[in-house]
Amino acid sequence: MIPLQPLDPQNNLALPPMSLTEKIIFSTAIFMYFSFYGFLGLQNALGIHSSLYSAAYRLIPLGLSGILLLLTVMRKQNPRMDICMKSFMLYFLLMVIMLIIYQAPEFDTGTYGSSYGKIFYYYEFTAYSILPMTLFYLTPSRFEFLSRNTWLIFIPTFLSLSIILYYFGDILSGEYGGMDFQGVNRATTKEPMGFMFVMSLYWIVFSGKFSKFAIGMVGLAISLYSLKISSSQSLLLSSAAVCFVTFLLSFKNKSSLAITIVLGVIGASIALPYIMMSKGFQRLQNLMYLSDIYTYGGSYDVSRIDLIKQGLAMFAQSPIFGGNILTPMGGYCHFLFVDVLMAGGIIGFILMCIILYGCLKGALSISRLPTRYYWIVMISTYVFVQLLFHGKATALISMPVMLLLCANSFFGNVRNRA
Repeated sequence: MIPLQPLDPQNNLALPPMSLTEKIIFSTAIFMYFSFYGFLGLQNALGIHSSLYSAAYRLIPLGLSGILLLLTVMRKQNPRMDICMKSFMLYFLLMVIMLIIYQAPEFDTGTYGSSYGKIFYYYEFTAYSILPMTLFYLTPSRFEFLSRNTWLIFIPTFLSLSIILYYFGDILSGEYGGMDFQGVNRATTKEPMGFMFVMSLYWIVFSGKFSKFAIGMVGLAISLYSLKISSSQSLLLSSAAVCFVTFLLSFKNKSSLAITIVLGVIGASIALPYIMMSKGFQRLQNLMYLSDIYTYGGSYDVSRIDLIKQGLAMFAQSPIFGGNILTPMGGYCHFLFVDVLMAGGIIGFILMCIILYGCLKGALSISRLPTRYYWIVMISTYVFVQLLFHGKATALISMPVMLLLCANSFFGNVRNRA
């Protein structure tokens, strides 16, 4: 018989240990997933502008996650298919049907023309939606393994952010939007910046180990520097939300609460004035930005309010099933709820509400568990704030959604299992 190991003494879950091969496959896939933007930055810094290398680097973890998914199905270790997980699967199916039936419109992406734009849109859905869905569809064993080995997230994120700052720090601190013509997109830097802030703060507050505390302080300093030179408003809002959630979670442990209070005092007296000098904070102060004119795609001048109006108008044309992947400007609405209405209609919106309910239940379940799981709530907070202002409808199929739905599946009925 395979020996069973308790996932945690509080929840009476037992699970088979992971084999060495499974650990290697899973660790490799996770490491590559979080180091992608560092690889992309290094590729651009070396003058390698072919997208084949970055696409291969992104799709290798997809192949590895496919192997892991096959193992999950064969061993019947799937997360419990409650209403929230079923709604997620239906939402995923809706997005796939939308892509197949309505087709991504042909829009010009520059050098390769409009046909390449359609191919890229399918690649984007594969790399940024299907990949996290399969990779983070975790068994209890892999869920626990990742929670005990957060270095698999911290180290590749640290490397990615270091590469980006070393090669493109001067561009980041330059004019807003200038990175699009320098081999790296400004928006793609938000993920390593935000993840570095989240994981550093998690190690400092909740790890309980001096080595992780010290390394976390280094990561926090680097992430604060990146916040200072970035012009992103949503990055500041997301980081502030993570700080608030961290403060709430720290009440469970006296030492964590003490660290959080000390960090809060230092941050309010030193870090906050430092961040207030950033371009991002200056833009955040401009409350009229929502109606300011900015260029989208190099061809159209349109405000975010205009994009939201366009999304609502397209929703009105097909309110039940949606089907409008992009706005007439060739982009999304910069507001997740409207984008879901535009793309998935009322059906998609209802499914989204059920999915978000499951994520909230998962977050509340994690908050009652040991602190080693708290990074999931923190990183989900960061991503969800980003999705609110920048998420396409397909972006709801993401890493934090899968983690929180799996947490709800594994821990949601702890009392019933006790």
